[in-house]
Amino acid sequence: MPAVEEVDAAGGVPGRALRPIPVDGGAAPSRVADEVEAPVAACAVRGVTGRHISSVRRALTPGSPAGGPTVCAAPYEGGENTRGVHPAGETPDGQLAPTMRLLVGERRARRRYVVGNDYVRPCRTVRAARACTRAARRPGSAARAT
Repeated sequence: MPAVEEVDAAGGVPGRALRPIPVDGGAAPSRVADEVEAPVAACAVRGVTGRHISSVRRALTPGSPAGGPTVCAAPYEGGENTRGVHPAGETPDGQLAPTMRLLVGERRARRRYVVGNDYVRPCRTVRAARACTRAARRPGSAARAT
């Protein structure tokens, strides 16, 4: 784990070496939460970080370490306001707005297709795509479609 080695070489956090406990974030959300719960309950974990889908983040949130952060690096659907949870990933509107301005405004695209399954992020992505399309078509928009 090059990032862990780099942090430890610089003196750790704060002054302590990192000891990662790998968990398969691709497993069922309840299973991931169960695997994280044991070290949290034993106070062996001071923070949780990962790159996983929203349903896993939501399953982990109730068990996040007391006083410790939960940092989610993956792109996510937005709207997270749980205390101690810090999403670092991009939201659909942030990802789609520049693309929709290009496609709708400059290329005058009239149709779009969003492919995904039925979980939180794809559903929010569809809503964001609609909103970004409407914004790109507004009069006065830098990317106005005619």
